[in-house]
Amino acid sequence: MREHNPFFLIAILAVFAVGVSVINFGQDVIYEIEDYDAAISKHASLDDAPLRPIYAKGLYLTASSAAQAKKRAEIIRLIGSTELNAVVIDIKDFSGYILYDSSLPLANALHTDRDVLKNIRSVIRDFKKAHIYVIARQTVFQDPALVTAKPEWAIRRSDGSVWRDYKGLAWVDPTKKEVWDYNIAIAKEAARLGFNEINFDYVRFPSDGNIRQAVYSNLEENKTKTMT
Repeated sequence: MREHNPFFLIAILAVFAVGVSVINFGQDVIYEIEDYDAAISKHASLDDAPLRPIYAKGLYLTASSAAQAKKRAEIIRLIGSTELNAVVIDIKDFSGYILYDSSLPLANALHTDRDVLKNIRSVIRDFKKAHIYVIARQTVFQDPALVTAKPEWAIRRSDGSVWRDYKGLAWVDPTKKEVWDYNIAIAKEAARLGFNEINFDYVRFPSDGNIRQAVYSNLEENKTKTMT
């Protein structure tokens, strides 16, 4: 009877062990890929699913409130125990500042953003995980921050000074296309960040100040006054 070479048997066993290890490793990789795909699918269902009409019944949150994880958890619990289904979060308030770290070149150039919300994607994701509809509130023409950065875009008085309402807040000129473009860019960025809806506030001419003194750049009435 022919004797087997012990080194040959050891080599066979070693190859077999390596093969089993490779198979196990490959299976682990497959499981990880499947878990990753599931996580991505879940993320997509939160952020990219087609929206259906909704009757929003929500709570309003300032940016500083929404930024607090404890406060978000309280709001999520409250909404889960009521018929509420939405939150409205300030992304640009009466101050005019964009209340998150904006990537817009103009906002960065003008320094009109303040990162109050901090990790804004996490803020949005926390609410969406709880199936809460997330609305961004954005003031438009009431905008002291933009007036400070771009005074040539402000509503003026007849003497050339900046017009202000009864609260002392400056407004940008609603007749200037540059102002429209600036606000549209903010809204588009908010949508990309994951907000379900944008609520434009103060998207109008001012009404609570001495409006007879307000001078707009692109109104025929003002042009006529200037010419006479």
